[in-house]
Amino acid sequence: MKSNFWLASLSFAILATSFSAYADNSPMIEIGDSDSPVVIKLNDGRLGVRYRMQTDADGNTKFDTVQDLAVMDVTVSFFHDFVRLDFQGSTGASFDGSWNNSGIGKGDAGFALNLRRLSMTLNPTKGLGFSLGSMAPVYGAGSENSYLDSDGYITGYRARVTIDKGDLVVTGGFLGDLKDPNVFNRLDSLNDFNYLQAVFTQAIAGIAKASIEFDHMSEQNYVRGAVKFDVTKWTHFLDSVTLEDMVRVSVEDPANILAAKLTKKFKNVFAGRDLVADIGYLYRSSDMKLPLGDHVFMGQQMRVTVTVPNLVKVGPGNLGAFVDVVESLTDWEQVRAELGLVLKF
Repeated sequence: MKSNFWLASLSFAILATSFSAYADNSPMIEIGDSDSPVVIKLNDGRLGVRYRMQTDADGNTKFDTVQDLAVMDVTVSFFHDFVRLDFQGSTGASFDGSWNNSGIGKGDAGFALNLRRLSMTLNPTKGLGFSLGSMAPVYGAGSENSYLDSDGYITGYRARVTIDKGDLVVTGGFLGDLKDPNVFNRLDSLNDFNYLQAVFTQAIAGIAKASIEFDHMSEQNYVRGAVKFDVTKWTHFLDSVTLEDMVRVSVEDPANILAAKLTKKFKNVFAGRDLVADIGYLYRSSDMKLPLGDHVFMGQQMRVTVTVPNLVKVGPGNLGAFVDVVESLTDWEQVRAELGLVLKF
């Protein structure tokens, strides 16, 4: 099965180099201007298709299928962002999944399209905001590699304040309903509390972005730190280095997840197109059983991601391509590999 994936990857790479149309940066569609009482912004619009192959620790095939994706994230701002509504709808039937099975390959076809996130934010003054509803996780300087899946949602309340050019975000509410991404089925969870996060993020001398946070989830306490270094001033081999660590501190034997990632952007590859490459290492202890990113295995792993974000200009959007491979270093038979195309508006 692994050999089939690498053969498909090689064929895809050859196909990708054959495109010659130029694609510029992804646009953001905006209706209204700074003087308008109402401004509508499309923050994220994507349509995608991917082939996913995944095996377990015994080498058994769990996924061998083609999947599809649709995402739309819209912000409606009123009176110069004094009040804001945020909407995000997408495919996927769970907290950590936004792709549907197409029916091609292993697994039955399934169609799910839900409004995952819906929130209202009040910004009474610059640098201060209060939100309620179903919202995305906050990562600080880190990512889903050491925290909740980026497709996920927190139902509750959030305050954001700027402090000395830093950003303090406090979120309280409910983390759950992992199999019900429909926000209208979860709004009654606004009365439930099992989640608290306080995260402070600060830029450091223009060379790094760092964050420190406290989390309370499912009756357990966690401390998490992350830092992302911009190393372009010192080397041409890398653009950034990201380090993340999360520790459960409420038990004698704390659980831990540690992640490190190197990122490099290669310019003018494939007839003027850019290519972004990430390589990362991750360790997750066996008792860290939070709804983390779905690319995170137990134990040790390596992950390599190669993306051509602007492969072809298609109308108001750009068609991009990606290859993403996760290899367990604890159980070598366990691997997850993806190959896909995404049209971003």
